[in-house]
Amino acid sequence: MIIKNYMSSECLTLKPNSTLAQARELMETRRVRQLPVVDAENRLVGILSKRDIYAASVSVLSKNYEREKKLIESHISVEEIMTRDVRTVSPNDDLASAALTLQEMRVGALPVVEDGKLIGIISNTDFLGIAVMLLEK
Repeated sequence: MIIKNYMSSECLTLKPNSTLAQARELMETRRVRQLPVVDAENRLVGILSKRDIYAASVSVLSKNYEREKKLIESHISVEEIMTRDVRTVSPNDDLASAALTLQEMRVGALPVVEDGKLIGIISNTDFLGIAVMLLEK
């Protein structure tokens, strides 16, 4: 089993200069937890997770939480907090190896890169779907 047969090729992305507010909105409306960050040539330059946004956000205990959150998230760019050293996989990599990498690294997704360009993503959700498919056989 190889990654290209199970990855999500319809991959939402961000640009490095996108704001955290834009990232949060995209994650909430499209119900994803991580977004690859690509440059103008679609080369992967980082990845942003909901966890990254929460870590950079104001505390919910703040007296003016909503106002401060909007202010901070509209002024911080994705490139300021994204993870830059991203572990990637290629479309012909073994699926089991990718699953082990996700588990060992404790991350939710691995970008799929070919010839230096982002072509998809494989996530915990994809692996859950694979598990369901195998269990139903």
